[in-house]
Amino acid sequence: MKLTQYVLPNGKKKEIRTKRPANIEAMAARFVEAGGRYEMEKLRTGQISFTACAEVDGEMQDIAIALSPNGPEAPAALDDVIRKSITWLDAQ
Repeated sequence: MKLTQYVLPNGKKKEIRTKRPANIEAMAARFVEAGGRYEMEKLRTGQISFTACAEVDGEMQDIAIALSPNGPEAPAALDDVIRKSITWLDAQ
């Protein structure tokens, strides 16, 4: 799946790919097909921020956000954001 990464120190955008389990990737694909996107950023604190964004009232808005240590916990935080983005999408 694809994410937009904001790279330190100036927030330059970079497209990255990551592998997740097939069911999670299917959810992410559904959200993206509906116009959403996923972003990540390594914060100056060392944490990773994952965000799901979608258009609401004509503007891109944050739908779900998770913070994680930069380590083995990060994939679970991304999966959580993906699940929350689908919950939001289904409620629309």
